[in-house]
Amino acid sequence: PYFDARKFSEILSEKLKVKLIFGDLLLRTETIWRRGQGEFIDFSALKFRLLSTAKEEIIDMKKVKNDIEKIPFKILSVELERLVKITRENNEHMFIFVARRGLSPTTVCNDCGTIVACSFCKTPIVLHRSNKENFFLCHKCGERRSALEKCSNCDSWNLVALGIGMEKVCEELDAKFPEVKIFKIDADNSPTHKIASETIKKFYESPGSILLGTEMALVYLREKIANTAVVSVDSFFSLPDFRINEKVLNILLKIKTLTVKNFIIQTRDISQKVIGYAIKGNLAEFYRDEISNRQSLEYPPFSTLIKITVSGEKKNVADEMDKLEKYLDSYHLAIFPAFTPFAKGKYSMHALIKIPRGGWVDRTLMNKLKNLPPYFNINVDPESLL
Repeated sequence: PYFDARKFSEILSEKLKVKLIFGDLLLRTETIWRRGQGEFIDFSALKFRLLSTAKEEIIDMKKVKNDIEKIPFKILSVELERLVKITRENNEHMFIFVARRGLSPTTVCNDCGTIVACSFCKTPIVLHRSNKENFFLCHKCGERRSALEKCSNCDSWNLVALGIGMEKVCEELDAKFPEVKIFKIDADNSPTHKIASETIKKFYESPGSILLGTEMALVYLREKIANTAVVSVDSFFSLPDFRINEKVLNILLKIKTLTVKNFIIQTRDISQKVIGYAIKGNLAEFYRDEISNRQSLEYPPFSTLIKITVSGEKKNVADEMDKLEKYLDSYHLAIFPAFTPFAKGKYSMHALIKIPRGGWVDRTLMNKLKNLPPYFNINVDPESLL
């Protein structure tokens, strides 16, 4: 089985009788709860309100879309465009966060509603552009095909690209601000550490420039930036994962701490509490909400999760899961398809075991897990359930 390195570190430090320190900009919900239970003591005073001197603003993008016939789908708000102008005029730097690569993360048939998917892994396929020609690319298995196709369900040509991708944002900026130098960091434009490092260096050496980046860019941004903006994080909230709020808040706080003057968040879902927590820097309220939700659903820190995954031919996978359920019948498995069930030509299913807090390590279960064939992938305390 694969184990969380943090848990291993706890066991190792206890054996060696050495001090173990957990630290981050946003501590995990589990860590804060355990601190409250007296399991951890403060190494230094914890901050539950993250303040910033930058001007912060949330932009409700739904307000510019009251009449779809008259007002097209806007990617850049008036406020964001104004901030780009200020950046250029003052020879400052600006970072714009984009959640997804490509032009648009999803394409649907406007006649029957069918989502255009990868031929192999059935993942929603992403629209890209190369040499002024559009093509579809699967970010899971790498399938690439022409965008000149019809709906697989109703044979319609009426396919519509939805969502905001990095290349789409770049096109909008190029059209409105052709004189502004734009740098990009994502898995497509910066496939290696060397390329990403060179891109960051050129960005900081170019006053008046803009850096577009996905989450990958945050690893390389180590110097303060005058102005920052989040085009959208709304697509994250559609992911059915219990850690997603923590992930989004962590991204927003990292961007916020980089910002010196202006910080803008665009959203089409103003009701998301996490966005408000990021602007206010209210970590205490976030932790209260998150711990309450975790407790009601019996998620960590109130349980230990063990995720068992099997991949292969769909029928074989289903048969193996049936056998697994009988083999571990006393542990009440929850069995479900992976969020992207087909990847690289294989079908995947997960089995989830929830062990009440304090019940792990269960030696009987451990021995049963060790005896499973090697094609069962076992993760204790998985980062994600997807």
